[in-house]
Amino acid sequence: MNCMNLFIDLVTLAVTLFGLIIIICQLYLQRKEQKNQTINKLLKEFETLEFRKQMKVLYKYEPEDISYKKLEEGIISEEHFDIINHIIACFEALAFKVVKKVIPIKYVIDGYSDWIIRCAQQTRIYIKDQRANRHKSENYRKRFEWLVKECKLYQLKQEGKESQINDNSLDALLKIEPLPIFKIRRI
Repeated sequence: MNCMNLFIDLVTLAVTLFGLIIIICQLYLQRKEQKNQTINKLLKEFETLEFRKQMKVLYKYEPEDISYKKLEEGIISEEHFDIINHIIACFEALAFKVVKKVIPIKYVIDGYSDWIIRCAQQTRIYIKDQRANRHKSENYRKRFEWLVKECKLYQLKQEGKESQINDNSLDALLKIEPLPIFKIRRI
């Protein structure tokens, strides 16, 4: 009887452990699937027609035309100025999600580095101006700049141009073979 009870206890323990292993595996797969769905949902925001139209608005202006002064002068419309600020905010939020490891940086670099770099080229003067107007707040759009730098360094390494990186500052990096900004007729 003792052997039989021991055998039943061992079988019960084995089945219980097997069940726990299955539950753990199922939870792992479920969390992985939820994370993938979250990543896809977050990244889909950048693939909409609306966002592409907003990027075209950004490309319509020279970098020096993106400022509050030019807004007051009527060179840039308030609607376009708001759109450009929205784009910067979207990329800042994306950078935050990368830093917090919600989205792997590889996905962002592979899919959106061109847009991110172009946005930085167009808005670099504006962001620096905003920093100065905010009493030299170095944190203004810092995550966005970090993401731009990561994208640009990756781009240069992919093209075998690491040797051109003498100065690791964002301004210097953006001057190394910058992506062309295609000017679009103003609206």
